[in-house]
Amino acid sequence: MAEGGGSERVLDEVYGSGYVRNHILQLVRGAEMTNPADAHPPGTLHHVYVISGRLQTGPLTDPVLLEAGDFVRFPGDVPYRHAALSNQVTAHVVTTLPQLRQFGPRVASPSTSPEDRNTTLSSR
Repeated sequence: MAEGGGSERVLDEVYGSGYVRNHILQLVRGAEMTNPADAHPPGTLHHVYVISGRLQTGPLTDPVLLEAGDFVRFPGDVPYRHAALSNQVTAHVVTTLPQLRQFGPRVASPSTSPEDRNTTLSSR
C-alpha cells in the first residue's frame, strides 16, 4: 500500500464462486508505492476505476495512464504498481481471485456403465 500520505478503505469482501475485494485507493503525488506490489495467486485480476485525479497503474511491464472516469482491468498475478500523476487520486479497486477447488469430484472409470456412474456419484 502507499507509504506516507495514502490510505485504503475496504468496501466489501465476498466469498462464493471466488474471492472479491472492493476498496477505495487514495494516493497523493509522491506517495506512490515505492516498491512494486508482489504478484498475487494465479488468476487474480485487478479492476480499477478512477474517480478523480490521474493514475498510472498496471503491471510493471505494461503500465497505463488513467484519468477520472477511466477503467482498466489487469492481471494481479504479476508485480504491479500504482502511482499518482496528479496532486490527489481516488480510485475504486476490485480484486478478484477465482475459487480454487481443493478436492475435485471423483470420476467413475471408463469401464463403468452410465447407470452405475449415476448411482456411484449420487450416493456420495
